[in-house]
Amino acid sequence: MSISEILFGFRILVQYLVGLFSIIVLCWLMVADLSASVEEEDVEVSTIVLGKSDKSHNAIVVSHQEQLLDIDKTGQYVALSASKPMPKEPKEMSQEEIGERFSDAIDAEPEKAESFMLYFGHDGRTLKAESQDKLSLIIERIQKKSPCIVDVIGHTDTTGSSEQNIAISLKRAEIIKKLLVELNVDSDTLNVKGFGEEDLLVATADNINEERNRNVEIFIK
Repeated sequence: MSISEILFGFRILVQYLVGLFSIIVLCWLMVADLSASVEEEDVEVSTIVLGKSDKSHNAIVVSHQEQLLDIDKTGQYVALSASKPMPKEPKEMSQEEIGERFSDAIDAEPEKAESFMLYFGHDGRTLKAESQDKLSLIIERIQKKSPCIVDVIGHTDTTGSSEQNIAISLKRAEIIKKLLVELNVDSDTLNVKGFGEEDLLVATADNINEERNRNVEIFIK
């Protein structure tokens, strides 16, 4: 065998090995890309957790891929993935873990509104003494929270017609607004509303004289 034949055979072998190596590399890249795609599809896209609330009942309904799941206990959560169906049952997370995992969201959450309830006497126009005494605290909280918005919402009991009670509740809210303005609260921060006999503090039948329903709620937010 001549040297030229040997060199030719060696060159063919090198080309074969290079081609084989290229195929191996290409296959490896395809597998790696496929694995990355699978991992990317399986990655957790969102976690929904039910936090603490000052409400007597707190619940949310999670919808994912035409499935619904009720979460009604503090600390329950569900982790959702774009490529997987929703779990059949929620899991539970401790308050410590919630604080660690969602600290940024918790810190960004706006401060909760403070609320105060003021009650009126039998004439429906004069504050009771204990409610009158709350005004100084309300002013203090408004000043501390300033700049803020203050909702002043009037309510009535169920005596009289619905239309009359809307007007009466609005007048009560206006009375409180006037008191607050006289105590140096900027009137532009006050939103006055009258709910009448809607949203009763104490549920009663119609035409019931319930003094606890003759009130004005103040929300400082």
